[in-house]
Amino acid sequence: MSNFVRTYKRRKIFLDQLAVGNSVSFAAEAAGGTSSLFKRWRESDPDFASDWDDAIESGTDFIEDAATDRALKKSDPLMLAILKARR
Repeated sequence: MSNFVRTYKRRKIFLDQLAVGNSVSFAAEAAGGTSSLFKRWRESDPDFASDWDDAIESGTDFIEDAATDRALKKSDPLMLAILKARR
C-alpha cells in the first residue's frame, strides 16, 4: 500500500509541470509521486481529470510557441513542418 497523500500542493506541482510541456512521468516525480498514482487520481476525480486535460493543452501550446520561435530564428524545415500541421 502506498503512503501517497493527495494534497493541493502535489496537485498544483503536477498540473504546473504539465502546463509547461513536461511529461506525465516528469510531473508526477516533481510532485512526489508516480505516473500510476496520478493516473488513479485522475480516474477517481473528474475535476482533476478536467484540470489535467487543460494543463496538457496549455503545455502543448507552450511547446508549439517555443517551436515556432525556434523555427522563425533558426530552422526552415521546422517552420515547414509547423505550417503543414496547421494547414
